[in-house]
Amino acid sequence: WETQTSGIYFSGMVGGNNGIADSSGNREGEDFSISYLFEFATQGDKGQNPINYRASYSRMQLVAGYQGGGFTIARERLGADGSASFVTPLASMHEYQGYTGQAVDQALGNVTGGIIDTVFGVSYRCSDDFSIGLAHHDYEFDKAPGAESSIGTELQAEVKLKFHELSFTAKYADYNADALGEDTRRIWLQTGLSF
Repeated sequence: WETQTSGIYFSGMVGGNNGIADSSGNREGEDFSISYLFEFATQGDKGQNPINYRASYSRMQLVAGYQGGGFTIARERLGADGSASFVTPLASMHEYQGYTGQAVDQALGNVTGGIIDTVFGVSYRCSDDFSIGLAHHDYEFDKAPGAESSIGTELQAEVKLKFHELSFTAKYADYNADALGEDTRRIWLQTGLSF
């Protein structure tokens, strides 16, 4: 599955650091911030790929933060052109297309018909060592293979705690299927050690 992909990426931030200390313990800067991200890429077949296709990718994201709290709105599109879809075989679907893994398609990182993921999220950093977050994903086909254009929705919750060199993460996800996968609930517990 040889492909050739080219794209652009632009991101930045206006304002301060949300009142959270940096690595030096500094809390200087504005309390209010807005960060933004824009990505666009186009992909096509290359070399010995048996399918002749061209598909595009785009992502737009805005995060507004104030004194440790944050609100995120994002839209990511992994497009399709009828014969194939934009593929990301090395991407983390867990991170970007839902904790329940419904969008994994033969490890190509997209589904037949492409996927559009609209995200609304809120988060709060209670301290430098403790944060919580909640996100809602609404998945739709880019080019629906059937009559149904809605793939499903997923609600995600996450709690992170750091204690000296140890870190702990708990995640919960609840996926409600429409045209892809099946209703799924998952819980993750993770720990890490840094030195």
